[in-house]
Amino acid sequence: MYAKPVLERMGFGTTPPESAWEAVVGLFRTRMRAAGPLPSGGLPEVLAYRPGTSLPGAAEAERRLAARIVTTFDIDAAVRIAVTNPLGYRPLKRIILLNRMGVKMLVGRCNVNAVERADTLRLYYQDHWRTRTSVDHTARAVQEALRRRLLAITDEATEGVAGGLEPWGADLWKEIQRRVNDPTRAWDEPFDDDLLLGGVCDLANLCKVWFSDPFDVEAELGRLRAEQAAG
Repeated sequence: MYAKPVLERMGFGTTPPESAWEAVVGLFRTRMRAAGPLPSGGLPEVLAYRPGTSLPGAAEAERRLAARIVTTFDIDAAVRIAVTNPLGYRPLKRIILLNRMGVKMLVGRCNVNAVERADTLRLYYQDHWRTRTSVDHTARAVQEALRRRLLAITDEATEGVAGGLEPWGADLWKEIQRRVNDPTRAWDEPFDDDLLLGGVCDLANLCKVWFSDPFDVEAELGRLRAEQAAG
């Protein structure tokens, strides 16, 4: 949306816009980090003012900003370098967790770390019940009762966050955690919070829980597998 029109205006319409974008963003990132933190945290000087201190003059304010200034000449140079070496600035391809739960959370705009944690909890939940049901014949009934409770919790949580035009998966994940961690909620057994969240994640992988409006998960999985195989 931003880089492509600039490349076309400069006569480099065949260059991947992602490469130019990464080159320019990298320039800003490097310049800002090299300049170090701002004492005022980026607040306007009036808001950062403390009684008994003096406000900096124009020369001091300019000196503080000098190391952070990115000129149009700098941007032009970064774009031209990206044009000569587009592969070197192409962003790394994101590896997507290819199971139903992961795809549904990503569609709902959950962050990648949340998806990875959710999958770890899902595997923990499965391992717990695989071990328990192998030695306890009553465990299956306990697990089914727990699933019904977890479905009720996710139903309540979804009512509170779903709707609107913006993705709500991340809000749902936070709300589910809040309800699972609620110390006033009684459980048939003292299940730990990770096990309970793992149960929700397992239900999501079974398509019993959604982090967005329902969609064709299998079709999306097929598309992503083909995309990753193509590199």
